[in-house]
Amino acid sequence: MGDYGLRISQTGDVKTVSDLDCAVTSKYANLKGALSGGGTKSVPSGTTQTVSIYHNLGHIPMFKAIADVYNDGEYAVLPWQVYNSLSDYLVVSTRATTTYAYIDMKYRDVGTRNIPYKYFIFIDKGKI
Repeated sequence: MGDYGLRISQTGDVKTVSDLDCAVTSKYANLKGALSGGGTKSVPSGTTQTVSIYHNLGHIPMFKAIADVYNDGEYAVLPWQVYNSLSDYLVVSTRATTTYAYIDMKYRDVGTRNIPYKYFIFIDKGKI
């Protein structure tokens, strides 16, 4: 018998199908979750608000965030930007360090915008 590991095939015999025909194989790295969560951030017009998420993994992790930018129950993958004019815009972006992940929200229009968001921080190192 060869090396041991995990294989789940989509169709066919898991012992003989190619790696491309596997839904999961431990032969390659898979994203492993570390932290996830979410909330709603209030962003007054003309300001930038930041959500700071402490992870302390000791490296810059792979990190993904989504936000309900239109407040319609549908989430968009970040980064996201909409410029209706130079004085009417919404920009939501992400960044990470070895201890924190950040979601930056910049808004300019009328009043305050409440932006629901969700984040997923993976143990895997992000590569540049």
